[in-house]
Amino acid sequence: MNPTQYAQDPSIHEMRREENPVTKANGLSRYTFWWLRNLFQTGLKRPIDEADIYETLSAHQSEQLSYQFEDRWKLELKKDRPSFLRVIVAIYGWTILANGFMYTTIDSFSRIVQPLCLGGLVSYFAPGQTTISKIEAYYYAGGIVACSFVPVAVFHHFILYIFQIGMKIRVACCSLLYKKALRITKAAGTDGLTGQVINLMSNDVAKFDTATGFVHDIWKGPIELVVLGWFIYREIGVAGLIGIAFLLSFIPLQAWVGKKAASFRLKTATRTDRRVRFMNEIIQGIQVIKMYAWEHSFSRMVDSIRRREVAGIRGTLFIRAGLLSFNLVSRLSIFLSLVGYCYFGNVFTAKKVFIITSYFNLLYSSMLHFWPLALTSVAEGLISIRRIEEFLLLPERKLLDPKPTANGNHEGESELTLLDGVKMTNGVAARAKPLKMMSAVARSKRFVNKKGFARRGVFMKNGTACWNKEAEGEHIKVTGIRDVTLTVEKSKLCAIVGPVGSGKSTLLQVILGELELDEGRLEISASAISYAPQEPWLFEGSVKNNIVFVEDFNDKRYKEVVKVCALERDFQLLPLGDETIVGERGISLSGGQRARISLARAIYRKADVYLLDDPLSAVDTHVGKHLFEQCIRDYLKVGYSS
Repeated sequence: MNPTQYAQDPSIHEMRREENPVTKANGLSRYTFWWLRNLFQTGLKRPIDEADIYETLSAHQSEQLSYQFEDRWKLELKKDRPSFLRVIVAIYGWTILANGFMYTTIDSFSRIVQPLCLGGLVSYFAPGQTTISKIEAYYYAGGIVACSFVPVAVFHHFILYIFQIGMKIRVACCSLLYKKALRITKAAGTDGLTGQVINLMSNDVAKFDTATGFVHDIWKGPIELVVLGWFIYREIGVAGLIGIAFLLSFIPLQAWVGKKAASFRLKTATRTDRRVRFMNEIIQGIQVIKMYAWEHSFSRMVDSIRRREVAGIRGTLFIRAGLLSFNLVSRLSIFLSLVGYCYFGNVFTAKKVFIITSYFNLLYSSMLHFWPLALTSVAEGLISIRRIEEFLLLPERKLLDPKPTANGNHEGESELTLLDGVKMTNGVAARAKPLKMMSAVARSKRFVNKKGFARRGVFMKNGTACWNKEAEGEHIKVTGIRDVTLTVEKSKLCAIVGPVGSGKSTLLQVILGELELDEGRLEISASAISYAPQEPWLFEGSVKNNIVFVEDFNDKRYKEVVKVCALERDFQLLPLGDETIVGERGISLSGGQRARISLARAIYRKADVYLLDDPLSAVDTHVGKHLFEQCIRDYLKVGYSS
């Protein structure tokens, strides 16, 4: 489809999925998964698409799940060392443990009893035996069937429930990461942030699906080792300990493998972040790369980064391949135990061979297959949790949360936001809708007289802020602002002029709350702030959508903004006028066009304070004169009717 003809499909937003039949299914239907029959029948006839998927259960919706995690995470942030792992354990830890204990008890009991039933049945067919009757043989056969059926009947429901918990954690984490990405300040450093977020939301959160499924095998394995070891010792005595000791000798290797797997996982994740970040930079600057014929140089750089990433992936695959070769350990353990049993002067029977073989197979499955797999999965999950935790702890814009008083009003209610008196905790709230700003009386002992400050739009006194909090005093002049005092009256135009690197954009970031004040005082009398960045930003959509953005459409106001931003002539030249698609897959615009659309978005929004960061730098002289006189000086000065 031609980008200029591209239009969003409204049917996507109007899609109404069928109600999930599990909500009305009875117990038998739930147990047999009969409620899925219609979906399976559809899949037999044609490929399943999005419209065939049932409506999401309320318990699985991201909004509900994210609120639960957000509340817990806010409590963690009050501690000296917040831990995202504690959040997960507090919400789902006991649920995972309880269900894992129930399933493990049933599964282990069935697997231990089954070899005993098999040994009894084999003994019944031994020549000359008279101790086992035919009825007992039937009981043994029935026990074998029951021990095979019961774990299967329980397993699928257990694994479904445990994977649903993993899915809930994944969905909640994606929601938390998304909300955090919207709140992160520029002080946290946005270089590579896009690649990091993509990697966290695509790779790291996926580890919860497998980690929750295998976490119970970590404690299940040692318990089965003790129980099965006792049964083996009961059958063949000390000889059984030889095979068990040989098998256990590989346990330190399993620990080393788990540690190496976690190391490779961390390296791979870091290198993947670097690759995604680098590829994103290449895509953004592809025109410059093509213009200077730098394709081969950047191809070699991408290849080098990708090779380092693949090296980490290859290490993980080598470890997993080595684990698969451990199947020989079980056979060697059986061989050593039986040889030792004969060496001590005993004669083994078919019954003992069948029982010992079954127990060693179970021991191998538990300790040398699922246990190392659980160690690897949980180790990777812990790495992902640590990476998510580090991201959630990045600096973010702080919004005031005033405490309600007994009469229902908010403490310190005022026209102003006062953030003062506390180092490294100052900030400013800028919200997307009209509200009453609150004075932070609880965090400052200064008194705010709203009558005295009502005429001020922005007031800063001795404001100091720097991007690098660890920078020395002489560096603050370069990386931020220092001892700035500023007063901007309401309905007044204020221009900040200075050389490159003098802190003009930094001052605007402080007012926006993207950078916190280290010292000083900041007051803002505004219900809403509108901002036009120095680097124009357009999302994929029509020009009209880029201007209106999240505001309600007002035709009169829209036409006025288009006129004062000198976009009328541009709309005449565009293929579809203001319905032309712009963005990554849309039509290419000049720097001046992008700057004016970005300015129009800021002007279209009704606000009390407009922050325009060098809005005239990318336009011609005569266009700049038009923007300053008709847009900034006249339109914003006089205001407009709704």
